[in-house]
Amino acid sequence: IISSLKTVKMKGSFAKKDRYCLVITDYSSKKSFYRKIGFSSKKKTSKLEDIIKRSSKTTWNDQLPISGRHMLKLIRQLGMTTDHFPELRMYFAGRRRISYDVFRRIILPRVNGHSNETKVGVDVTSFLNKISKSDIIAARTVSIEEVQKPGDFYDMEVPLYRNFIANSFLLHNSQARYARIREGLLNDFMKKVGDTASAQFKGLKELVGIIIGGPGPIKEEFYNGEFLTYDIKKKVLGVIDTSYSGIPGLNETVERSDELLKEASVTRERKLLERFFGEFAKDSGLAIYGLHEVIEALKAGNVDILLISEEFDWVRASFECPKCDFKKEEVLRSEDTKGHTCDKCNSDLNVTGENDITEEIVKMAEETGATVEYISTDTAKGEQLKEIGGIAGILRFKAA
Repeated sequence: IISSLKTVKMKGSFAKKDRYCLVITDYSSKKSFYRKIGFSSKKKTSKLEDIIKRSSKTTWNDQLPISGRHMLKLIRQLGMTTDHFPELRMYFAGRRRISYDVFRRIILPRVNGHSNETKVGVDVTSFLNKISKSDIIAARTVSIEEVQKPGDFYDMEVPLYRNFIANSFLLHNSQARYARIREGLLNDFMKKVGDTASAQFKGLKELVGIIIGGPGPIKEEFYNGEFLTYDIKKKVLGVIDTSYSGIPGLNETVERSDELLKEASVTRERKLLERFFGEFAKDSGLAIYGLHEVIEALKAGNVDILLISEEFDWVRASFECPKCDFKKEEVLRSEDTKGHTCDKCNSDLNVTGENDITEEIVKMAEETGATVEYISTDTAKGEQLKEIGGIAGILRFKAA
């Protein structure tokens, strides 16, 4: 990312300090900033997208840092003229620039193929070949200001990296190297996150879905890449954009996931009920409903998926006669506990207790390894399950 640090004088009676701005004018640098760094604010991200769309596509990242007029002087030292490069006359006239790609495809092969064994010729050829392998970037000079300050002038070279500082400008060949290092570290980080997530989620039968959240564009790069295993990635419900990272970002992800979770739940319920009613319609013997039938199948360890309506209202009710010592216990719907009479004296029985049996049934299912699914009545098929008793099962095998 090619950028400049700009100092802006703040106006107003309360402005005691200057404001520092990071200025990015290069097209590809803007895109890199958007893709690899970005803003946490949606408003700023939207504004940046608009700026990129309206920006000139000209980029300085791949421009050869040698002007056409200077290049002309170099090739003349080799005994060559612009006639050797007829397609680049505008470049040699100083009226346009060329990219590294053009330099490597057109100028360099012809220079290397031109015989010039003089010391000057060998030096120029060697220099141009080194330039082709460098990462030097042609920076764009927006303005030049003369600063009247007395002082000494220093040049400093770093021998190992061939970087040097001239008149306070650091000139080096490390921009692309840093970009490659950063990209490698980012890729390693996302791979580590993907491996950890895949290992943690693998084998979780209760795992309904995964939501990826966070600020900036990296979450999309993580999701679109091959960092999660296929079986885990297909459980991703969606990607949530947040304004924060860390714990606040996690809380924000949860808050913004309501719609995704509801949609995922409805989709999962629909698929389960379609499977159940499909087995029932073709009379495969793998679909059962009704409390007694389901309990018998659970006792036999034959239930693969237990479907329970959210409005399942069966209870274990206790009755007692107020006139004699008669007592009894029955499993029935909550709405059916009224109007029971004594088997001995025919008096009206009192209801002495009602216990929801859902917990008992779920415990039986868990002990036999059955998956328990709670079904809402928000859909037509969910309402249909309620009407047939509120409980059903998909069997592992057809009962004899």
